[in-house]
Amino acid sequence: MKPFLFINTVENPWNNVYGLARSVLALGTLLTLLFNKSDVIFFDPNEAGQIVLINAAKVYTWNFFTIWNNLVVARVFAIILLAIVISGWRPRLTGILHTWISLSFIHLGTFVDGGDQITAVLSLLLLPICLSDNRIWHWTKGTNGLKGKSHIYLQLFCLSLFLIIRVQMAVVYLNAATAKLSVHEWLDGTASWYWFKDPVFGYNDSVARVMDPLMKNPIILSFFTWLPIFFEFSMFLGLVLDKKYRKYLLVMGLLFHFSIIIIHGLVSFFFAMAGGLILYLRPFNQEFDFVRLKRFMQNLFRLKSSDKHLSKNEGSISILN
Repeated sequence: MKPFLFINTVENPWNNVYGLARSVLALGTLLTLLFNKSDVIFFDPNEAGQIVLINAAKVYTWNFFTIWNNLVVARVFAIILLAIVISGWRPRLTGILHTWISLSFIHLGTFVDGGDQITAVLSLLLLPICLSDNRIWHWTKGTNGLKGKSHIYLQLFCLSLFLIIRVQMAVVYLNAATAKLSVHEWLDGTASWYWFKDPVFGYNDSVARVMDPLMKNPIILSFFTWLPIFFEFSMFLGLVLDKKYRKYLLVMGLLFHFSIIIIHGLVSFFFAMAGGLILYLRPFNQEFDFVRLKRFMQNLFRLKSSDKHLSKNEGSISILN
C-alpha cells in the first residue's frame, strides 16, 4: 500500500494545473467559433452534397452542432458553454460539455487542423478527471470528496490519465520530428522557405519585410529549417527529464508556438498546444499561484477607482472656482 499512500499524500490530480489547461484548450475552440462564420467553418447539414459526408462519418445524430438544426444558433450556444468552461465552474458538468463540443467540432468542421484534434483528444482524456472533481471552481484546491481506499484508487486512476496525456504529447512531438527527417527539403535546410512562402500558411507582408532578407542567407535559412526539428526532439525528451528542468521546456514550448501565431497565424493551434504543454510539462502537484495575480488585479481596480474619484473631485472644484 505504500505506493498508493505516497500518491495520496503528494499528488493531487484535482488542482488548478489541469484546470488552467482545460481553460486554455476551451479558449482556442471558442476563438475559432467566435471569429469565423458558421458557413465557413462547418459543413452544412442542409446541403445534399455535404450531408453525405456527415452521415458517412456517422456523427449527424449526436453532433452538438447538428441537433439545433441551425448552425448559427449552435455556434452561439457553443461559445456560451465554452466561456463557462473557461471560467472553471463545475468541472464535473462542464467537462462533459467541453468534450462533446470538441469532438463534434472535429467531425463537422471544414478546416480542422492538428490543434483541434489535440483539443478533442485531451478533453476526452480529461473527462474522467472532471467527472470525479467535486469542486465548484477548478481554480481552487480540493479533493473529490471520497475517503479511504476509494479515494486512493480513484486518485491513482486519474494520475494514470495524466501519465497517458504526457505520453500522448511526447509522441506528438516525436512523430513531428521524425516525419520531417524523411522529407528531402527538411534535410537540406530549405523547407522553411516553402512554408514561409505558402499562400495559405505563409507569413504576412509585415513579417515578410523582416524575414525575406534573412531567408536569402543560406545559413539563416538552414537554421530556421532545422530549429523546429531540434525543438521537437527536445520536447520529446521532456517525458524523461527531471521535473526541475521541465519548466524551461514549458517556456521554450510556449514561445515557439507563439512564434507560429506571428509567422503562420495559427491562433487556435497555439492554445491547443499550450494546454497540452501545461499538462505535459507542469508537475501535477505544483499548482499555479494566482494570489499575486489576484492582488495585482485588485490593486489595479482600486487605482482606477481612485483616479475616477479624483477626477470627479477636480471637476467639482473647477466648477466651484
